[in-house]
Amino acid sequence: MLENLKREQNLNEGAKITVCESNVELAASTGTGGASGTHGYINHNSGWADAESTMRYLRKKVQDLRRCAFLTVPVERLLFSDDQSRCTGVQMEDGNFLTADLIIVAAGAWSPTLVDLRGRVMATGQVLTYIPVTPSEAEILSKTPVQLNMSSGLFIIPPPSQSALPSPPSAHCKGQLYLKIARHGYGYTNPKMIPHPEDPSLKSIEVSIPHTNPNTPKAKQKIPEEGQQALRSFLHLVIPPSSPLAAIADRPSEFSRICHYADTPDGHFLISYHPAYNKSLFIATGGSGHGFKFLPVIGEKIVDCLVGKCPVDFADKWSWGEPVEGPWESDGSRGGEKGMVLVDEMKKGGMKI
Repeated sequence: MLENLKREQNLNEGAKITVCESNVELAASTGTGGASGTHGYINHNSGWADAESTMRYLRKKVQDLRRCAFLTVPVERLLFSDDQSRCTGVQMEDGNFLTADLIIVAAGAWSPTLVDLRGRVMATGQVLTYIPVTPSEAEILSKTPVQLNMSSGLFIIPPPSQSALPSPPSAHCKGQLYLKIARHGYGYTNPKMIPHPEDPSLKSIEVSIPHTNPNTPKAKQKIPEEGQQALRSFLHLVIPPSSPLAAIADRPSEFSRICHYADTPDGHFLISYHPAYNKSLFIATGGSGHGFKFLPVIGEKIVDCLVGKCPVDFADKWSWGEPVEGPWESDGSRGGEKGMVLVDEMKKGGMKI
């Protein structure tokens, strides 16, 4: 990896990369006084974006067009014609239903509960937690890079400075600043038996579904002891006792939750018509933990696929394809332990789902 980075620096004058060949060099470069890993690099052209504020902004732009109606009722199941040749609408949990000539399922990690996506898309859960920081700590952290250990999948995202908070502030944070610690790993599965989503007359199927409860206060979700310990141990590495930010490392977290991915076998999106329903059901899912970064461009590509003009370079990658038996490697960016099941990990810590 380091050789490739050095080669990139030589070939690309715009590349701003600091290569660190030891943990000591890493720790001296992070700005937090510590680092995880034996070697690595800092990409000075990279950064992070505020997903919540971005989605608020885009939703308002769509609302301002006055061409779309937003419903906040969960979907119970898709509806199909009597001969199962077409998808005709959606049944809502409140008993109402909607019909349309074309149904688009873009439900992220919930997609496998609406369409049989076994071998194509699977919901996995990733742990994350938020630790409150003071404005002075945030000012220091805001000048530090995101730190990611590719072997464990553990990472931290520093807060912005107080002056860079969105206006209005997040309803969740209410102006408080947080350090986010999380893991981009193979995740937890949550296997459950559910009625066949396309044809209830068929046998029930087992799929991994997101573990969420709309009655749980935002981000106040229990996470397995294994996950808590992994996040805290990583934090102690990147903010050691010698750091001027040392007080953060043992400060209790204020919010924890499980972030759900819609994983695919190879990390590519699934953007395709379902082959069984005569172009009446279109699937756009499979973010695999990195979907948000494509936000500026993915919408127009989905439309291209809808109208039969899928970019040649992606036609095979995004196609329906054949189901793939697990375990999956995704795109090679995952770290940490494989095969963890949420209910088992919760039991180890004496917790119930």
